Amino acid sequence: MLDMLWYNKAYIEHACFVLLFLVALRRGAAPERILTGTIAGIVIVHRIYHLIVGNEGIIWREADMGHLALDCVSFAVVIPVALRANRVYPLWIGAAQIIAMMAHGYRLSLTDINLFAYQMMSMIPSYIQLAALTLGLIWHVSRHKRIGDYPSWSNALAIMGQADLLQRLLQFDRDGINDETIELLSPYLGLTNFVPAVAKGASIAAEGLCKWVIAMKMYNEASKIV
Repeated sequence: MLDMLWYNKAYIEHACFVLLFLVALRRGAAPERILTGTIAGIVIVHRIYHLIVGNEGIIWREADMGHLALDCVSFAVVIPVALRANRVYPLWIGAAQIIAMMAHGYRLSLTDINLFAYQMMSMIPSYIQLAALTLGLIWHVSRHKRIGDYPSWSNALAIMGQADLLQRLLQFDRDGINDETIELLSPYLGLTNFVPAVAKGASIAAEGLCKWVIAMKMYNEASKIV
């Protein structure tokens, strides 16, 4: 049984990436869909590539140029997502992709290499990415159930455009604010420009909303003392 799993490990890994992409389409947000879609697409292209050129691939200086091209595409997509997404796990995926790129550089720059080190640098990154994507998607689904959508400008515009916004602010359950909400607000409250005087430069409404958010935080802190 274990021998069969080991022999088919590449197929199992590829199937897992495709499955993660299908789950991300339904339950993930943009970072999850982009990352899983990119890797699943590369997996499919990788299979087509070897069906066309054979298992030996297109070799130059003992490095597979097809694999290098696919890793370059993955690098070009993964790294920007890792730097811009408001998640931690894409950084692990990006770091693994950097290792994969270094493996190609190692292979191309040297004639005498440590074969075991090269194989590990080539193989391990994909397993790191599979684990990070799986855990990241699970965490995202769990967080979305507890809190809802991630903060974004498009979501903010949709809320601010609602006719009953003022009434909702007046009826807001300030006693229902929990520590997790305050923690999520902390990066924004700590911004030097998140002050009423600066917000007033945009509009009176922005100044009022800024004051309201700060007041809710102060109320939460005061309620703990009482």
